Amino acid sequence: MYSNITILGTLTRDPELKSTKSGTPMTTLNLAVNRGEAVTWFRVPVFGKMAENAVKYLAKGRGVMVSGALIPSENGSPAIWQDNEGKAHATYEIWPEQLTYSGRGSFQSVTVLGHLGGNPELRYTQTGKAVCSFSLAAKRVWTKDGERQEQTIWYRCSAWERQAELINQYLEKGAQIMVRGRLNPDENGNPRVFQTNDGRDASSFELTVEEFSFVNDKKAEGSQEEAQEEHQEEQGQALPF
Repeated sequence: MYSNITILGTLTRDPELKSTKSGTPMTTLNLAVNRGEAVTWFRVPVFGKMAENAVKYLAKGRGVMVSGALIPSENGSPAIWQDNEGKAHATYEIWPEQLTYSGRGSFQSVTVLGHLGGNPELRYTQTGKAVCSFSLAAKRVWTKDGERQEQTIWYRCSAWERQAELINQYLEKGAQIMVRGRLNPDENGNPRVFQTNDGRDASSFELTVEEFSFVNDKKAEGSQEEAQEEHQEEQGQALPF
């Protein structure tokens, strides 16, 4: 299983160099990623030489491309914190594997290879559009003190129209799938916070699926080609020649 996020965003403040308790240089990059008028906010903790270079070369307003992994809490979802008034919030955090100093621009792309945590659920909107919801489990893997560490990350995915119908038709709990899409934040650009049935605050990585591929599933053979052919036909009908 695999999970990666790549974003291109704008620094909202100058990075400040600090040190961990062990003396390792560190800083935090605060990035804004625009999509139309909506903004999604990201925090990127950076350590060591990468942190020193970030403070040296970056300033507020500079574009930065980050590729890495989303940092979950112990339960595999965004970490929740409370403000002074006791209101719960969640934040998107990325563990960077690569930083590139770039010009202005904005995009985000999440790629996940994982297993369905339950059977997909298909429904139709009032306008007749199909939407399929499913949970997807992936792994975040890293090394600490020379030992392999791993943690499960849970995504709540939504696919639309023909993709929704194909996923609902061919996949079930435990099936493997690769999806590419974008995070779907709340109106403030952060992970959506909700209350569970027992009154606890919770959050989740909500992902809108833009592309998908079946993985090692004989039952699904040919369906991806079917979806691609239909998509090409729809595009062809929109051409003026």
